[in-house]
Amino acid sequence: STYHNSMLSLLIMASDYTEGNYNAQNQVAQGGFTFNGKERGIVITQSGYSEEALKLQFHNRQDMGGHTYGDRNSFTLSGLGRSWVRNPVGNLYQTEWSSSILVNNMGVAVTDLEGDKSRQPGRITYHLDTDAATFTGGDATYAYNTEWYWVSRANDTVHPNVPVWLQDPPRDPDPFG
Repeated sequence: STYHNSMLSLLIMASDYTEGNYNAQNQVAQGGFTFNGKERGIVITQSGYSEEALKLQFHNRQDMGGHTYGDRNSFTLSGLGRSWVRNPVGNLYQTEWSSSILVNNMGVAVTDLEGDKSRQPGRITYHLDTDAATFTGGDATYAYNTEWYWVSRANDTVHPNVPVWLQDPPRDPDPFG
């Protein structure tokens, strides 16, 4: 088996281990607008299912496996048919390329020793979902206190792994027009 074994994914997606009335389960799943994956450290919430709806994904990244980027407490935000805050992935492991917090221009460490991974955990500390709003908080203290990442280059230098479309994204002079 290889890492990119597509057939395995297709077989897994084709089978559903949950028994029951699928129509009722779909109605329940579509009835709520918030998913709180506390074990993974992710919250996805939206105001509706249309393209115009406001959608927020908050990723605390407490999962310790997989693609562990330096993006504790990062988020993406979209609404009105466009993305407002995006979190690029791929070869951009460091905190400076995500929507996370930099402290003194430093973020969560991503080391080559572990194959460009960041193993420090974060955790969801607070979550409240109401009809009017969703509130979520994450603690990434351990990730910031354990090891620091520092870039010894000018801030205006483009990182070699940044795709061309992200280097100078198109700007709409009137995004609401």
